[in-house]
Amino acid sequence: ESILKTGIIYGIPRVINAFRALISVIPSPASNEISSVRNHIRDPSTTDERGIEYMRNIFRADLDPFLTKMDNYWPDLRTLVVTTIYGYYQSDISIIDSVTTSQLNIAALIPMDVTAEVGWHMRGLIRNGGSRKQLEFAHRVTKDIVSICDILLKNKMPQAENVINEERLF
Repeated sequence: ESILKTGIIYGIPRVINAFRALISVIPSPASNEISSVRNHIRDPSTTDERGIEYMRNIFRADLDPFLTKMDNYWPDLRTLVVTTIYGYYQSDISIIDSVTTSQLNIAALIPMDVTAEVGWHMRGLIRNGGSRKQLEFAHRVTKDIVSICDILLKNKMPQAENVINEERLF
């Protein structure tokens, strides 16, 4: 589930590679959950409302300008982001709760060196009911991994004090 939720951030080729590695160590399909936790969703467009609600909690005042730009310039991107990514996957908390989802998103975004998105999801972790301690843990562990892996970040990542209680980040 964590690979599905974060795969939309780092890309399907990496999801497929992770899947191939996972199935090489799982003895058989019977030893794994093989039914989709989302098989109750027959029409993905019905997830739009759930996606908007989840995004509004994370992005708040930043959301409407963002959606308006997508509506005006690239409506298909809005469908992908709102209906599929947030509506179908990110907002589904049946396996991984929203705080852990935020931690996973932070961990996937920091190595990509995308400060605005890191800031949004750091703030989203707090807005999803997480604590400063949980936020700092996700940030610290990811920064440690980035350091161990010798990933050079060109941008200064936001810190907890930069995002907590900030209504708008752009």
